Amino acid sequence: MPVIVDPSLTPAFIEVYHAIREALIKHKIAPSQKELRDAIGCSNTTVIKAISALKKRGYLDQQKFTARGLTLADPEIRLSRRSVDPWDEEPDTQNIWR
Repeated sequence: MPVIVDPSLTPAFIEVYHAIREALIKHKIAPSQKELRDAIGCSNTTVIKAISALKKRGYLDQQKFTARGLTLADPEIRLSRRSVDPWDEEPDTQNIWR
């Protein structure tokens, strides 16, 4: 599973991405903004800014006129703020997100 290092994203934005990714994989539907707020423990403004930044950078797509219309541009990628040691076969997810 490829990891994309994007230091321009804040840790909260990366957590939003991974929460959306996890919900899409597990439930086949994107979480609502309230569900994202509750899962991550951040403000509504942070969630809105994160979704906007992730769409702008091409990590998320959104279907128009559809509730919960967020989709992943590439479901295989994970985001990180720092590079991961290439010798780690199974990197710790908590460390990747920050």
